[in-house]
Amino acid sequence: MALKISGTEVINNSRALVNIAGASGVYNDFHPSVTDISSNYQIDMTKPVMTVTMTSSTAFPYAINGEPGRTCKIIIDRTASNYTVTFQSNVKWPNNTTPPFANNRYWLVTFDCYNSVTFFATAVPFNS
Repeated sequence: MALKISGTEVINNSRALVNIAGASGVYNDFHPSVTDISSNYQIDMTKPVMTVTMTSSTAFPYAINGEPGRTCKIIIDRTASNYTVTFQSNVKWPNNTTPPFANNRYWLVTFDCYNSVTFFATAVPFNS
């Protein structure tokens, strides 16, 4: 039986992977490419993993290519300068509470697209 995600076949009836855009793998262990968005801070829902090293305080722009069911994660390095991180109002956090980004240097932020406009996000802090 084929496996489909959002109507797109990703494993066919022969149990072969198909339509895995942007994936690379070693043996049977597949990993997405990592995209550095440090130059524009643009969250692109077609890029499964992004990194950003902040060079100033920033408000991330609205995410692009949002479709229901798409998910991505961003690894944020606020650097030693404690830059301020803010997101647009269409990013919804658990309990309606934006994480205290000022408290940690590194953050792993995951986005799930709900309806092309609304993004549910979670953030996990790390220190160096």
